[in-house]
Order: sequence, then C-alpha cells, then structure tokens
Amino acid sequence: MSTTSIEDPFQLASYTSSSRWKGKKSTLDHVYTSQLNSSLSKSRREGYVTVSTQADGIHILDVSTLHPLVSHTLGPSTSFSCPAITTETSPSHYSTYAVIESSPELRGADEAGRVIWKWTQQPGSVSSMTDSQKKTSRVVVPTPQRIHSLHSDPTLPKRILALTTTATLLVLDAETLEEKAKTEGSSEASSDALQVFVFPSGECSLSPSTGVTVAIASSTEASFFLRILSIDEGDAFTVVGDFEFSHKHEQIAGVSFSNSGCLSILSKDGEWHAYALASSDNNSSTTPARPRPLATPLRLNNFNFPASKATKSSAKATSPLSIVALTSSHVLLAATSPSSSDIHIQVWDLQYSVLLATHTLPVPTAFASTPLNLRFGTHRPVLPSSSSPLSIVYGQAVLVLSPASSSKQESSAQNVTSSVLVVPYAVAAQSTIAAALGRAGVTKQWLKPVGDSATSGQGKTPADSAKSKMLNAVRTALEGGRTKTAESTFSSWLTEAEAAAKASSKSEEKASTPPAPVFAYGFVKEIVDLVLPPLKSTGKAPYQHSAEILKSLLERNLVSNGMVEGGILPALRARNDWACSHRFHLSSLSLSSVNDLPIGDIVDCLVSVTQHHRNKAASDSMDVDSEPSTPTLPVFLALVINYVHTTTPSQIIIALKRHLRDSEDVAAVAQTLVTWIRALVQQRKNTDLGVWPSNKDMEQNEHGVLVYNPQSRDKRMVKNAAKKAGGPPVFERVIAFLQPFLDACFLPLLQHPPSHPLLHELQNSLIEESALSELLLQLQGSLEPFSVSHQKALREAAIPQREREKQRQKGDWRARRGGAAGVIGNVGTVGVYQLEELAF
Repeated sequence: MSTTSIEDPFQLASYTSSSRWKGKKSTLDHVYTSQLNSSLSKSRREGYVTVSTQADGIHILDVSTLHPLVSHTLGPSTSFSCPAITTETSPSHYSTYAVIESSPELRGADEAGRVIWKWTQQPGSVSSMTDSQKKTSRVVVPTPQRIHSLHSDPTLPKRILALTTTATLLVLDAETLEEKAKTEGSSEASSDALQVFVFPSGECSLSPSTGVTVAIASSTEASFFLRILSIDEGDAFTVVGDFEFSHKHEQIAGVSFSNSGCLSILSKDGEWHAYALASSDNNSSTTPARPRPLATPLRLNNFNFPASKATKSSAKATSPLSIVALTSSHVLLAATSPSSSDIHIQVWDLQYSVLLATHTLPVPTAFASTPLNLRFGTHRPVLPSSSSPLSIVYGQAVLVLSPASSSKQESSAQNVTSSVLVVPYAVAAQSTIAAALGRAGVTKQWLKPVGDSATSGQGKTPADSAKSKMLNAVRTALEGGRTKTAESTFSSWLTEAEAAAKASSKSEEKASTPPAPVFAYGFVKEIVDLVLPPLKSTGKAPYQHSAEILKSLLERNLVSNGMVEGGILPALRARNDWACSHRFHLSSLSLSSVNDLPIGDIVDCLVSVTQHHRNKAASDSMDVDSEPSTPTLPVFLALVINYVHTTTPSQIIIALKRHLRDSEDVAAVAQTLVTWIRALVQQRKNTDLGVWPSNKDMEQNEHGVLVYNPQSRDKRMVKNAAKKAGGPPVFERVIAFLQPFLDACFLPLLQHPPSHPLLHELQNSLIEESALSELLLQLQGSLEPFSVSHQKALREAAIPQREREKQRQKGDWRARRGGAAGVIGNVGTVGVYQLEELAF
C-alpha cells in the first residue's frame, strides 16, 4: 500500500479586484501567498497562510477555521511586488512584511519595488488605511535594484532575508529593517533571480553549521546558477557551494529544491531534470560534492506548458504549471491539461522517475473562459522527529488559481478573480524503491513516448541522437532477421559511447554540468525490449533475439529482472538460451550482475537442469546430447549456491518446496552436495590448517592499521573455485545452502530408499566437521589477548592527530603522579593501606 496520497483540495479564500489594477499591473500576480514558518505554530498542523491581494490588502488566514487572523486593508491603489511574509514574535503578536509596488504613500515612482512596509499586530484585529501611521517603512535597496522576494526562518527570529532581482541577498533587522549583511547571489553580474529556498541548517544535509541555509537560484541567457550559503546568528555568510548548469533562462518553467539536496529544473518543453547535491565525504570540508543527475530527464506529456518564446516579464506572470519540493526527491506538481478542463495535482519521485499519487480537480467555472495561471506558494514541510525512511510527513501546500495575463485591451473590462486552494498531502520522509515499484504503468501516460518525432529533433545532444539512431538500426536489423548486423551496430555504438564517456570523465572537474550517464535505466530497458521481445501466444518470439547484445549488458551489470516481461531467466529458458544464461550466472559470482532475481525463478531453472541431468544419465553413453548448451548439474548448482548465499533461508526453503518436489530430482541435488562435502573435507585433511590469515587477506584501513578483510578472502576463494569447472563452491556456502535444503527436502529423501546411503555419508562428514569446530573453539582463549591488543590499536589510530599531540604533551597519568607508585609495577604505601597497581 502506497504511503503517498493527495486529499481533496479545499478553497481557503477567493478575491476579486477591479479592472483598473489589471490594466496597469498585468505583469504581477493578482494574489501572492506564503506560509507561516514558526516554532510557535508547529503544534498547529493546519498553520497560517499570508495572502497578498493586489488592490486590496494583506490577510493572514487560519487554515483550520478558514477565517482571517489579521487583515491589513490598504485600498485599491496599493499593489505588491512579491509575496508578503509573516513572522510570529509571540503567541499573541505577528509581524508582517511587504514590498510595495505602488501606493499613494510612496514618495515617487522610483521607490516602487524597493520599499518594505512592516506591521506588528495582534490576532483578531483588522487594520485599515488609517493604520498606516503605525507601520514601519524603509527603502532597503538603491536604484535601479528591486526586491525579488522576502524570507524568514524561526532559526534567526531577529532577521529578515531580502533577495534583489540581481540575486543579491540582504540580511535585515526584523525590527528596524536596517541592513546587517549583504552578499552577491552568483559570480555573474547579469544573472536574474529565480527563486530562493531557506532551511534551518539542522534540517539541511548540505551545511553542518548553525543558523540557516539559503539556496539562491538565478540564471542568465545561457546558464542556470545555484549558490548555497550558510548564515549564522552573527550575520556571517559562508559560501557552501557554487554550481552552474547548462539551462537557458528562457527555457526554465519552474525550479524546486529540497532540504536533502535534490534540485529539479522543469523546462517549458516538458523536460524535467533532477540533480542530487550530497555532502562531501571529506569531514574537513563543508563543500557539497559535485551535483550528479538523479536519473534520465523526464519528458512530461498531456500538460499545458508556457510559451517557449515568452519574455521575462510575461513568463513571470503566466504559468500553467507549478512545482514545489516536498521531502527527499518528492516534488508536488500542479498543471492543466489541454485535453480536458481539469487541474492535475501529482506527487513525483524524481529519483526513480515515477508518479506516486495524483488527484484531478475540475477547473472552477470562474476560470472556464480564460487561460489559467497556477502558482504554489512558498512551502516547507514540517519534518518528523524520527529519521526513519518509513516516517510519513503530512502537510498542506497552498495553490493559487488566477487568470493568465493577457495583452488584449478588452480583457481589462472584466474584474480579476483568484482562488486560494489548500492541497493536503501525505508523503514518505525518504524516497524508497519499495514505493516506486509497480508505478510504471501509471507513470507512462504522463510521459512522452520514446522517439517522439515532435521533440526528437530539438533539444537533443549528439549523444542522444546517436542513441536514437542506434536503436532504430538495431530494431530494423532484428525485425529483418539480420542478428549479426544488429550486434555489429550495437558494438560500434558501444565502443564510441564508452570512449566519449571516458573522455568526459577526464574533463569532469572543468565541466559546468555533470555528463548524463551512458546507460540510464530507461535506455537499457529499451535495448532489452528489442533483444528479448515478449513471446507470442504460440510461445515464440516475433524474431530471433541477440544473445551478444544481451551479454554485453549483463557483463556491465546493467540488466534488471524487471526489465523483461515475466523475468529474465524464464525468458532465456523459453528460448533454450542456456549459454547466455550460463554467462549471466558467471557474472553473479562477482556479487551478481542482476541483484533482483526471484529465488523461485532460480530454483525453477535448477529443476530443469536436474531433470536434464537425470535423463542424460539414464540414456545410453553413446547417445548424442540433444541440448549441448545446457549446463551440467554441478556447474549450475554451484552458480545457484553462489548467487543465493545472501538470501534468507526462509526464502530458499519456500522456493525449494514449491519447485523441487520430485524425489529423484531431490536425490540428484543431494548427491552433488554430498560429493562436494566429501571432497572439501578430504581437502582439509590433506592440507595444513591456516590459523593465521594470509597476507592477501590483510589490508590497511583509513587510519593505516592492518585489518583482516573477510570479503577479500571470500572473493579469492570464490575466484579459485570458479576456475574449476564443476568444482564445489567454498565450504561455508555449501553448508549454508545445505541447511535450508534439508529443511525443505528431508522428508522426500527419507521416503526415497536410494537416498539413505547419502544421508548416512552426509551425517558422518558433518560429525567430523563438528569435531573440528569444537577443537578450534579451544583456541579462542589463547588468541583473546591478541584481539584485545588489535582493538586497542584501532581505537588509538582513530584518534585525530591533534588530540594525540595533546595527550602526548600531557604525558602518562602515572608519570604525573608523585610517590613511589608513579612507576608501573612499584608499590606505594598510604598509611596502613598498601596500594598496588595492575597493568592490563
């Protein structure tokens, strides 16, 4: 059951302004909203919303009661440049800040967009234009700069953040509006501010300092910039990171950024890019690691998108879609559809490129005859105290519906009406693959089909064009029965793509945008769909599949079981392609190339190999094998054991009981296991028992201390066992598989009289191994001091060098003590008592 849901949105308020404002201020939104972020309001789940209505005033609304908490009525001549914000100074006092675009009280037109008004008022009161004398007014930026947006955070209760249109960030005193600090938003002087995201540093994974973390998104005509800053209580700025992306200003439709470092950029053509900014592994550096693409960019479909050639002013006021970050890589999207008069509100997981929840809302009748403008207000989810990925976050986003701006003169004859909606949602605190499973079918209808001619020729990189050309050539060759031609085409493309990726990785530090991965999930799935097409009702594929192309993907650990309808092993077995299946299992010896194979499919293949093994043994020795590609039972069983050694015993037992039912098949598998155990026990008897680990199994840890690495030993032993075709796996894995095998198949073996000698032999071998284990346990006490000494060395090596210098300067505590007891081993006398010191 999915933990992500969207409840029915409800209307918080509706506002109508006169046509006089619409004709003069068409580039501004009719209504702006912002949500109150305050530690005093966290107990109230619904919270408060600040609504700034042009030609009306500012209203603080209680979402739980739908009634205004505080209202500032300013009249039809007053308009706002950006959303007003509200801070809660105490449970009974609120301060409201607004940037004034026009008002009779302004000294001149040059003050428009540069002056901030502040009110402090108690809940339940309503102010009017006569209360303007009680407000604080201050011009905070010089001409020709303008204020882009205002922000606040409870972590810095005495400060207000103001961002200018040139991406300059100002720290203002919350009482006097005086400038306390200032920093530039990006290294480009000509950049335009797009959006600002403010988080408490304690909730943001990118900055370990106290205070707040601010992410400033800006752009130029050719690039998109993201600057991450940290501001502490002393108004000191720290630049956490500067990043540049190759996204043009005129193509950006929306930007979102979460506290976990997930950045998403939605283009006007529907292409949705997602990047991950993670903290650096170096503890001494607070700079985030270079951003990496989360997945292949999504290509949204069935939505209305902004005009790609819109000007900056018109683009600001016209947006038929809007996005806002929730948690982790979850993003809330609201958009209209060209095929119906509906508003679609959806939650996407950009890490796995899936749609988690969707809700359809009919367009209100007030907007039925005009293009609709959607805008989410500033929103930051309240994270749960628990850090568990299974925690659920409940929140409410605010969505504003207003008519899109129009240059037609006749439109100014109508009044402007806007609605403020509240969208309740529930989403997981962390993105998980479990929530993404099974969502491909729902997601597909909202994405453009692969190779869509409407967009295939525009906005594509040369690498994308080469991929499309290769896929079309391989598809044509396979459909024509030219398998060798398809394999040659793929091999040529693969060589060029890997060479280009290698060259790109060398210039990675100089590149402004991370290179897209050569093999993304969707691209690999397209190739797999071509080389392993679904079987028809007759049990045959529409054309001959290519084993070599599939082999290349398997060797690079790119194939997943879910890419093939019905699973990859059943698909290979249905085509009798044991050779390719065999190569696949060989790659599983290096921690497997496909890590999501169902244990049932593996055991089902084992049963088929076992039956072939028995039939071959029963036939005449001179008969020719009709299926030479089928692996032998020892070879295939060794591959199965090496693959399922990390699987829980209960899963193995269930699969064996379900598929391995014939007593003859069980006896054949048991015979192979007994033969291996006999050989491994004899091998131990003939070789010296290595008490100490080999030098090949020792390695230095991060502090330079030699430690034993059991994984290195396992890999070496598995590699040596793999060199012997049909040889046994390592002894530990054979025993680990034997236990669930006996739990599932002991009764069939007991009821099969020819298996009784095997059981007796197995019992004798296990008794010998049990005796050896008890003998080795006696060494535990003798080796314990060495283990304690090694653990002490590890602890001391983990102490930082500076701390070790301090301890060395202080000296040993026994040397600092006076008297005869200051030396190890000496005995001091204290009165009638005798003091002895023991050294460990």
